Amino acid sequence: MDNYAVILAAGVGSRLLPITDAMPKSLVRVNGREIIDYQIKGYLSSGIKEENITVVTGYMSDKIAEFLVRHYPQVNVVESINYKTTNNMYSLYLALKTLYEKNSFNFGTLFINNADCLYDEKLMNEFARSSIDNAIATEIGTYIEESMKIVLDAARGNIVNIAKTIMPEDAAGVSVDLYKYSAEAVKQLYDIVCDFIEIKKDLKQWTEVAFPELFKRVDVFPFDIKHKKWVEVDNNDDLLLADKLFSDFDAASKKAYVCDLDGTLFVGSTPIKPAIDFVKKYKDRLISIFLQIIRRVRRKIMSKNLPLPASLLKANKLQRRFILWQII
Repeated sequence: MDNYAVILAAGVGSRLLPITDAMPKSLVRVNGREIIDYQIKGYLSSGIKEENITVVTGYMSDKIAEFLVRHYPQVNVVESINYKTTNNMYSLYLALKTLYEKNSFNFGTLFINNADCLYDEKLMNEFARSSIDNAIATEIGTYIEESMKIVLDAARGNIVNIAKTIMPEDAAGVSVDLYKYSAEAVKQLYDIVCDFIEIKKDLKQWTEVAFPELFKRVDVFPFDIKHKKWVEVDNNDDLLLADKLFSDFDAASKKAYVCDLDGTLFVGSTPIKPAIDFVKKYKDRLISIFLQIIRRVRRKIMSKNLPLPASLLKANKLQRRFILWQII
């Protein structure tokens, strides 16, 4: 049977303002690629057909739809028009309702993830191929305050609880917001979610609030990602971390670097620590380049009888090298 995937992408992403004034968080780029692109390509490389992927949109739904039409025209879009007054359990409800009406959950496995997470493609591939029928991708042994933590049954190893409020001494690890459920488990999950949405009229819950009840009905186990790359992008710090982790830039392979002094190494007279650390790390290679540049600058200045720049006379040794670099 075919496998399916649901990506929950209706949220506003207010902690990424002002970036999300211009685009939904799922379209924010990391290393030149949209966050949602990482997810869709991960599912495709795991054997899930494009037409079996559903994206639930809300905030700036039109922009996500335009992106999908250009790049993944067979991906299904379900729009949550009530995204401002609901949370992602409601988005999941809309997706499950659509799937139930389409095929009554007549499929192999359903994968679910939030659209603000990036995953190493190898992580997604291994998770999809795992023999565990019902699983939560988990970074075992890690505790992150903002993430969902899981608690395991000490005897059987199955998951008995998931929440952000779980204490370090009780947590087995953190969920990376990537879930895998069999068709039977999805039927149970849909029943639980329908109770929240249709009976209790509780539209503002996280998807994970439904999981503890599911754990009572179905055995769900952790899938250890073994510290493969993943990032949940909630704010600008997360975005910087994602760019760093998923960058294909190889600093060690470069022969030369050109940079401005102000704004790159210093803000006024205050050094920018990561930039200075970079210079220190590659100082043996950089110094040899600077010496060659200094000689060229000296010849250039002497041949044209040019005065030395005032900034060069006032600068310290490290700053002079970068000022000279700019003159060339």
